[in-house]
Amino acid sequence: MQKRTRAKGDELEVAFARSTWRKAKAFMDGVRELAEQMPLIYAREYLVDGTRRPEFAPELYDRIDELQALRKSGIGAEMRHVRAQVYCLFRDGKADASFVAELSPRGLSNEEAAIALAEALAADEANERTDGACAELLFGPDLLSGDDIRFGVGADLLYAAPSLGVYELFMWFDENELPDSTS
Repeated sequence: MQKRTRAKGDELEVAFARSTWRKAKAFMDGVRELAEQMPLIYAREYLVDGTRRPEFAPELYDRIDELQALRKSGIGAEMRHVRAQVYCLFRDGKADASFVAELSPRGLSNEEAAIALAEALAADEANERTDGACAELLFGPDLLSGDDIRFGVGADLLYAAPSLGVYELFMWFDENELPDSTS
């Protein structure tokens, strides 16, 4: 169980499946192992734009692909909860089109966001919240698929879907990349 703080200050408790925790541990163990063989900045570069550096063996890039597949599987396991949380957020009136206009990667005006949100709510209602139209509108496909390699999602997005905290379990980052705090 992880505690999260909403943008408005309320505390939330989020539980992830045991299988998600196992995948997160395997992923982070793999990331630490990879970090011993190459700086993770190059792994992230590869994930973002496909750049392969000749000084690193092709097997390392195969390992990055394996770890990314594990990451996407772990993140993907939580996305049904994310889709439901976002649908309920909008259905229950806890957020409106201005929230979409502010946070959606689509760069919508308030008017465009209102139309898109009405359409997404209708689509999710028609498909019993399995479609994820509201979540896709708010987050975009890369965040929902696990392709986004960000280190966290921020308080506003966690307010919309506390289960997005799963991203903090699957970071392409090693604690050795932190500045030395002892000096």
